[in-house]
Amino acid sequence: MNKPSVDPELEYPDERQDFSPYNKRQQLRRVLWWIGEFLLFKYSPRPVYAWRRFVLRLYGATLGDHVYVSRTAKIEFPWNLHMEHHSCIGDNSWIYNLAKVSIGECATISQSVTICTGTHDYTLPHLPQVTKPVTIERGAWIAMETFILPGVTIGKNAVIGARSLVTKDMPEAMVCAGHPCVPIKQRIPDTHAPSTK
Repeated sequence: MNKPSVDPELEYPDERQDFSPYNKRQQLRRVLWWIGEFLLFKYSPRPVYAWRRFVLRLYGATLGDHVYVSRTAKIEFPWNLHMEHHSCIGDNSWIYNLAKVSIGECATISQSVTICTGTHDYTLPHLPQVTKPVTIERGAWIAMETFILPGVTIGKNAVIGARSLVTKDMPEAMVCAGHPCVPIKQRIPDTHAPSTK
């Protein structure tokens, strides 16, 4: 059987894949963060959130008051992280923020969640990097082991069910789940819940 002819310009893989998408300054910044992450962040005692806030800010993160980031969370690039007051990132979550990740006030990122802002254009032989920001709006809850793809916005007060694969924007005040994730029902506040005042 004859092998179909392929344009040499379109053959895969491509040697250009060996080139880093980061310039020298960006690579140095990454190395400095890896050192700081290992020495100052990863092995900090569990309850010292204020110290981890200090370390993240030192490396360029924008954080509000009373932000909680677990010591086992993996923050790829702190300078691309924005968190508002009382938001949190749980144990073993991975914030792969090649582009900006914004987490709104009182939003919760549960354990082992992956927020991914980077991919590659597979239609080109050298697989160029493509990045898009992710936004988690105020009051949203992202449940355990959810995976959020680049460019997604999670609306205010939305709930994303455990182990969901979020491929597109999710509306506010909705409970959403699935693989891929879809809106299921409205999130209705319990008016009989005891007052916290």
